[in-house]
Amino acid sequence: MPKCRSLLSNTTGIRHWASHSETPNGLSMKTLDKEVFDAIIVAGIVRISLAIQSGSDYIRDKIMRKHLSREKIYEVVGPAKSCPNLFINAFFIIGMPEEISFERSLFQKLRTLLH
Repeated sequence: MPKCRSLLSNTTGIRHWASHSETPNGLSMKTLDKEVFDAIIVAGIVRISLAIQSGSDYIRDKIMRKHLSREKIYEVVGPAKSCPNLFINAFFIIGMPEEISFERSLFQKLRTLLH
């Protein structure tokens, strides 16, 4: 866990989150991986929220400018689900302008995966 050691030892870093035991505002998925999840658990966090925001690649990349690939979402959700005693929320905005019904399919798949 070298990437997260400084956060765990820094009282203003991840330990501050642990006092709340959750991440209510949503974590950016760009830097999350198994190592970060391990550090989150060591810090005592029991609930995380993932900021996915849309099931549509177009909406995430072009409208929201998140530049978050579908592959990265699955890379993060898998290890997060494998962490025992970690409750996972995901934020989605449904009905964005230009979003069409078949683009909601990732939302449906992730909803099933997260449960």
